[in-house]
Amino acid sequence: MHDVYYDYVFYADLGKAERLRADLTALGVSREKLVNLSLLCSERLYNISRLMRYYVHHAADFQILATGSSYAHYAIDGQEMTLPLLDFTVDSQDIFYGYALAKRILTAKDTALRAALINLAPWSFSYDMSRTTENFLCLAYALLLKETHHFPLDWEQMQAVFCQEFLHSAEIVSDRGVDLYDLNGNKQRMSHPLGVEDYLSMRSRAAEWDETRSFPATQKENEALLMEHIQLCQEHHVQPILFIAPATEIFRQYYPKRSLDQFYTIVRRVLRRTGAHLLDYFPAKGFGFAECRDVDHLNLQGSKKFTAMLDHDVMQILGQEGNRHG
Repeated sequence: MHDVYYDYVFYADLGKAERLRADLTALGVSREKLVNLSLLCSERLYNISRLMRYYVHHAADFQILATGSSYAHYAIDGQEMTLPLLDFTVDSQDIFYGYALAKRILTAKDTALRAALINLAPWSFSYDMSRTTENFLCLAYALLLKETHHFPLDWEQMQAVFCQEFLHSAEIVSDRGVDLYDLNGNKQRMSHPLGVEDYLSMRSRAAEWDETRSFPATQKENEALLMEHIQLCQEHHVQPILFIAPATEIFRQYYPKRSLDQFYTIVRRVLRRTGAHLLDYFPAKGFGFAECRDVDHLNLQGSKKFTAMLDHDVMQILGQEGNRHG
């Protein structure tokens, strides 16, 4: 492949995409030239756009916004929250796309949001979805936001590759039947008994997470984006609340200590500069095998337990703010 001229190599297969990527890399294709289009094979392609369309038509119905990755998505049961929740948490979502969604949501007509739950994980500041093997998920955001971040194709290049009908297809999708609390329909499939093999897998996942999906060069960018996200909330009189979901004791024990310390150093700096609230459930007790589907995601039982804690603390914060301004 080193002797062949090409602009990009496109590939797509929901079941074998990772194998295809590995084979292409072995042939000498650089990571920057690989474009994973697997999301084109999935109905998930338009779900973010469908939820945004629903919100635009029902903005006054929601009082809390939630953004974040699968850690938040599987942890929160929006149906158990006291105030109506707009759940824009999605698998692999990073700080960039959480903020990009918030910019669209907070400026919508008739918005009645009181709080914004912004999920963070120990890897958040060094994580850039558009540079990972999950970067095919960027396509869903691109169709809605016309943003691709560091995806191999920027928006101008996408216009050269795809037809205009496809690039504007998200503008005409229907919001009929959109699931407000389980956008991609994953939650019902996330509960199963855990055993010894799961335990060993947990140890490996925790120890290797930082190595496989860490892009340290993005730390400054992500810290700045989070600051902007918080400030945007404050400008629109929406209470920004950072929160960290629970994880198993195994994850806490084997996740690289240096990376965790660095994460909390940045979090403290952000809090000091913005005055935002932080709800940190990462060290929370009571989230073991019975409450988790793997090392770092809650199952349905864990979600119910966590949501009760989160809802209580959010209502306390909003009550305190109401009393302060009342």
